[in-house]
Amino acid sequence: MKKETKIMLGITAGIGALGVIYYLKNRQPVAALQPQPSIVQQPIPQLPAPKALNITDRMIKMAQDQLGLSRDDITVRSLIPSDFGLTTWNFDLSSGSNSIVSSSISDNTFIAITGISYPPVSAGNAATEVNINAGARTAEIWPIQWIPDLENPVWEDPDPTIVQQNESVGITVFATKSATGEPLIFQGVVVERRGLTIA
Repeated sequence: MKKETKIMLGITAGIGALGVIYYLKNRQPVAALQPQPSIVQQPIPQLPAPKALNITDRMIKMAQDQLGLSRDDITVRSLIPSDFGLTTWNFDLSSGSNSIVSSSISDNTFIAITGISYPPVSAGNAATEVNINAGARTAEIWPIQWIPDLENPVWEDPDPTIVQQNESVGITVFATKSATGEPLIFQGVVVERRGLTIA
């Protein structure tokens, strides 16, 4: 290699080395990467579900819609035997099927059958099942033989049947033996035009 070529290569290498030194001395520090906050997806706000009407409110609305009455013209009370054409909640039963109610709900009256009280008797309870018909449909089938064994012998229907004005209602009780004065105390709510039973 010629002497001049060696000199030029040396000069080029020296210039390159000086450039690297200059870059290293004057470079700007690279900012450390900062952790980015994670994006948290916010839940979409939900509108509260409309509150379901309880059985009494449903019956009041039904009476207002059908009878055109204001709330002040409507009475709410407990079910009594005469609502089914009865005089008592005690029944004489025979073994097998017993029709204890066959009636029609009075005009301007709405009834919800909400449950039954069936206290124990000394001779042993006879009834095992209650069937309730409203109009032409079988509305309820209640096995009840276990109720007398409860500390509080009452069963409440979580979805009571409403029997409307002028609709027929029939109640059949099935029993395993004959009994006299069997206490089958039906629970319920009655909504009616004010003045029919209570002023």
